[in-house]
Amino acid sequence: MPQQTLPSALYEKTDRICRNCGRCVRACPADIDIPSLLIMEEGGHAVETKHTASQDGQPIDCIECGICSMRCPQGFPLLQIVRKYAMKQASESIFIHSLEENQI
Repeated sequence: MPQQTLPSALYEKTDRICRNCGRCVRACPADIDIPSLLIMEEGGHAVETKHTASQDGQPIDCIECGICSMRCPQGFPLLQIVRKYAMKQASESIFIHSLEENQI
C-alpha cells in the first residue's frame, strides 16, 4: 500500500488558533480528543482541555465522517490531522505487533 502524503498546507503555520470551543469534540461520533491532536500538530504537547476530559476515542477510531472539520469555526483541516495521527498510531501498532511476534 503506498504511503499517503498530506497536503503541505496542513503544515503551514497560520494566524489561526484553536479557541477550544469544543464543537469538534461534541460532534465527533468516535469520541476523539481532537483539540489535543491539533495542539500536537502545531508543535505543542497534548493537554487536557475543558472539553476533552472524558474523550476516550483514539485517532485510529476515526470513521472519517469529516464532521469535525465542518464544525470548526477556525477552518482547521481537522479530518486530515486526525488521519495523520491515525496512520501514525496504526504504523506503531503494526511495529509493536511485529516485535512481539519475533520474540523468542
